[in-house]
Amino acid sequence: SGVLAGKHELTVTSIATASTIGAKTTYANRVQALNLSGDLTFTVGANSFTVNVTSTDTLDSIRDKINQAANNTGVTAGIVGGTDQNGQNTYSLVIASSKTG
Repeated sequence: SGVLAGKHELTVTSIATASTIGAKTTYANRVQALNLSGDLTFTVGANSFTVNVTSTDTLDSIRDKINQAANNTGVTAGIVGGTDQNGQNTYSLVIASSKTG
């Protein structure tokens, strides 16, 4: 079969891991229309899918569109909340891929 009998040593120099990214932009309200529009295209490996965002979409609705896309290729969207230096609520969209490689 082409493999020599005996002891073989294998060194792993890197491991493919799943990825998570967060948006730099934060919003004070997760359920208020963002007045943004356009397409968000996600590519995982050789597979892609696109979600259309309209001006009436909110952080919550964009998250739901991504997670519920029929052709979603392993992307999960979430919302992270926090507070700014003035104690005001802030929210941002976070995208994660469960796929590695």
